[in-house]
Amino acid sequence: MLTAIVIIIIGGALFSHIFEKCKLPGLIGMICFGILIGPDGFNWLPKDFLAWSSELRQLALVIILFRAGLTLNIKDLKQNSWQSIMMCFVPASFEIIGIALLAPYLFNLPLADSLVLGTVLAAVSPAIIVPRMIDLIQTKWGTEKGIPQMILAGSSADDIFVIILFSAFLTMAQTGVFHWVTLVELPVSIITGLLIGYLISHLFAWLFKFWHPKPAITSVMLLGFLYLLVANEETIQQLIPYSALLSVFAFGLSSQHLMPEKHSLFTDTFSRYWDIAQILLFVLVGTTVRLTVLQTVSFKGVILLFGALFIRSIGVMLATTGARLSWKERVFTVIAYLPKATVQAAIGATPLAVGLQSGEIILAIAVLAILITAPIGAFLIDLLSPHLLTQTKDK
Repeated sequence: MLTAIVIIIIGGALFSHIFEKCKLPGLIGMICFGILIGPDGFNWLPKDFLAWSSELRQLALVIILFRAGLTLNIKDLKQNSWQSIMMCFVPASFEIIGIALLAPYLFNLPLADSLVLGTVLAAVSPAIIVPRMIDLIQTKWGTEKGIPQMILAGSSADDIFVIILFSAFLTMAQTGVFHWVTLVELPVSIITGLLIGYLISHLFAWLFKFWHPKPAITSVMLLGFLYLLVANEETIQQLIPYSALLSVFAFGLSSQHLMPEKHSLFTDTFSRYWDIAQILLFVLVGTTVRLTVLQTVSFKGVILLFGALFIRSIGVMLATTGARLSWKERVFTVIAYLPKATVQAAIGATPLAVGLQSGEIILAIAVLAILITAPIGAFLIDLLSPHLLTQTKDK
């Protein structure tokens, strides 16, 4: 197991460096290395490791969302508070509807299966978006109007909305019955996730008043606790609707005010954790790619994907109405909401695993979405942010 992790870190770092030297995003190199060592490549990783790799991806998401909470400034977010809420569900809803209209025509899928496909594709990738928005906040690109803050907050909740709909539509596709009560779980899971994260941050703030472990112990202990929170999400969900990832986000957000003396420690340490975690995450995303299944969708899948992204872009434009943003800044928001990777890797194979007849098509299009939108979205965000946003100068 340890050998596999070493191979991933060394190979992923090397491929990232090579691609960056070629003026391409490093994550493309990481994904390509994952494909190379995965089941459709040289198959260097043991099967039991691939089964265990989902836990490593969860750990990476914990680091991503905790850093997001540490970085987000509530005061900056207030100027686009309504738009941030709209960004949580409007773009994804537009994309789901668009796929529900296009998939029956292109692939002859039933409506229920098309809705399942829509929810698989509609989630944006926090692994790509959040670190880039953090970088923009730290370098003050677009921060005067709260643009990266708005995108960061919206994308953090976007996945929760989509995953709950995915569960509801998958049940409908299997049984022919849609359980409306599932939709009630959405606002409840958001509220409980934020509340539990806030309460736990109070607990840690109280604990650190009496206990002062070494900085390394503090950071590792905190990371471990937050991971256990996410790993045991299903257990908590047996009692109440709940989103552990939002608890992680809320913990980071509230710790800014409850533990200001540790904010610098958390920010610096988790930034270093992310340097390693991103290699694990994107290489493991690459290992989930099945090149063989892409033959089942070919050109029609590309048409579906770009058609859905166009409709999603209309949703982003609608969600940002009234935000006092220029057209350039709204175009940047559209671009920032393009990348897909982590959620598609996590749930893309689920319909096939549960025996849904269209499961292979859904998986193939999910793979296609990762291969196309992850590198293109990351590349465009990095390339165009200095041209579409305004940098706030230090006074």
